[in-house]
Amino acid sequence: RDLETNLGVECLLIQESHALCLAERRYGAAKGLDDFAMLDVNGGVGLGVMSGGRLISGHRGFAGEIGHITVENEGRKCGCGNVGCLETIACDAALAWSISQKLGRRIDIAEMLCLLQNSPQQFEAELDRACNYMAVAFSAVINLFNPSNLFVHGRFFSISPEIFPRIVEMTKKRTLPPSFEDCRIVQAKGSKRQGAIATMIEHLTNSVVPEMN
Repeated sequence: RDLETNLGVECLLIQESHALCLAERRYGAAKGLDDFAMLDVNGGVGLGVMSGGRLISGHRGFAGEIGHITVENEGRKCGCGNVGCLETIACDAALAWSISQKLGRRIDIAEMLCLLQNSPQQFEAELDRACNYMAVAFSAVINLFNPSNLFVHGRFFSISPEIFPRIVEMTKKRTLPPSFEDCRIVQAKGSKRQGAIATMIEHLTNSVVPEMN
């Protein structure tokens, strides 16, 4: 509302994982799909869910904050103020933080990826822990929402071609068998920039032809 008042134009606000969900449906591997989930494990752990062709946004647009499920009661403090949140362990940024602690200096995600590609054995424990908790995230989404497809967005998987299949195999052990067997788990192709465009298109389309309840 403040932006609209100051700029004099209509403004939209959407949670970034929801934007990724719309991007994947319009530009990525989810074209033509009405039931799928989008898990973002880059800067945190966020979730977008498309059900029956409609994005689940929640009462105030905060649906899908799976990264703030507590997985370690005495864990690291999260940006939300809680401790032990899933996103303090299971995302690109969390792994960069973990390796920073080991090195005694702060590194960003780009440097973290470089280090893991060049000397993965040096950070094997940190990598194993991140993979384990990412499998927890994958499994939670599949068990909760039973999607036909789960798309995952993150830079972590570029470390090695074995990383993503490894996490999928770990996910299988944690997930209800029927739900796992019916779900295709793949890396996302859409971007957050595309998500902004897809959000505007979705809004304009719905303004002209409102969704029928």
